[in-house]
Amino acid sequence: MPIETPSRPLPIALFNGIARRFSHWPSLACNDLAKAATRQARFVDFGDNAFLEAISRLTHDIDQHAALHPMGRIMARQQLVADMVRRLQLAAWRKHHPEVASQVISKPVFIIGLPRTGTTLLFNLMAQDPSNRTPLAWEVDSPCPPATTATYYTDPRIQQAQKQFDQLRKLSPELFAIHEMAANLPQECVAITGMDGMSVQFFTLFDVPEYQQWIDQQCWIRPYTFHKTFLQHLQSGHAATRWVLKSPGNLATLDAILTVYPDARIIHTHRTPAEVMPSLASLTWTFRGLYSDQLDAKRIGRQVLDLWQEHLSRAMIARDKHQGEPERFFDMDYRDFVADPLAMIQRIYNYFGIELTGIAYQRMKSYLRANPQGKFGKHRYNMDDFGMSKDDIANRFSRYCEKFGV
Repeated sequence: MPIETPSRPLPIALFNGIARRFSHWPSLACNDLAKAATRQARFVDFGDNAFLEAISRLTHDIDQHAALHPMGRIMARQQLVADMVRRLQLAAWRKHHPEVASQVISKPVFIIGLPRTGTTLLFNLMAQDPSNRTPLAWEVDSPCPPATTATYYTDPRIQQAQKQFDQLRKLSPELFAIHEMAANLPQECVAITGMDGMSVQFFTLFDVPEYQQWIDQQCWIRPYTFHKTFLQHLQSGHAATRWVLKSPGNLATLDAILTVYPDARIIHTHRTPAEVMPSLASLTWTFRGLYSDQLDAKRIGRQVLDLWQEHLSRAMIARDKHQGEPERFFDMDYRDFVADPLAMIQRIYNYFGIELTGIAYQRMKSYLRANPQGKFGKHRYNMDDFGMSKDDIANRFSRYCEKFGV
């Protein structure tokens, strides 16, 4: 039985039916998005206009391949304009607060690995440590002015951001069974580099093969320089002893990360690809289903396999360049992590010479009790729906499996 096209709430289905007659409405042209952002932000200086080429390529590819329904186009436009507004606000803030540039980002910890390999749980657990600083979803969504320590947990922007997540849950409750999201949970690096027009999150949200091929050929130092600027901005209001950051998208960009953050420490998560790829295809299907009615499951399956095979290959090449720095990398086996998450946390802390305090340990323990696996429902998917087979996955990822013992 083929996988079903995502269902729509009746008002959205009716709106899409009426609005389909207006082809390519609303506009996703880069110039139109920039004009809308400058009107909304009341600033005109993006700080660096180089990112506009990436946005232009993205929106052109959306129009060519993504087949967005009208509400999907509205949502995409809102997201891209909002990213531009944030960038305008950040540039204006930095202009009036040049001292933010003196903020030092010291020895950040990056969690990398294929999606569905425990990266999110590890990220959320490490965020429970008061000594760790993660970019929370609400402050990434509304970074200006930077959050202050005094109101970090009571800022009204938290409720504003949570309302947006609640609306998203109504649109796609199945999405939250796959990937938990909330205003006060850590946000991934892809959301930050997305403000620079460079992010694998757009591949997950939209069918944009030409854009993805293009960004895979680009130098990523500029997006991570923006990423560092963003962290400095957040840190200027609420200090960080240690940044902990996460994104599977960081797999393909490890060289750039280690250039911009030369003292970074890397936790690389590992899991059998045959368990990862169907789940990841289902996640991609579900996200794209928010924006489009025209989904081809087998096409998504091929795209997922091709993309993450390439990104994992790039990560292994980068790892090979740093073979003489074993102290920089910790390899985490997913099986050991799910068997005893807190024991794995202790191993990671010991490896990097970080103290796991009693307070941090207890907060992590409480988080695990409050967030059991499947809290928001069970993620169900079928490998066959996406044209995948265990043999093909094993062949594609054989070198990786042999190298890391998965």
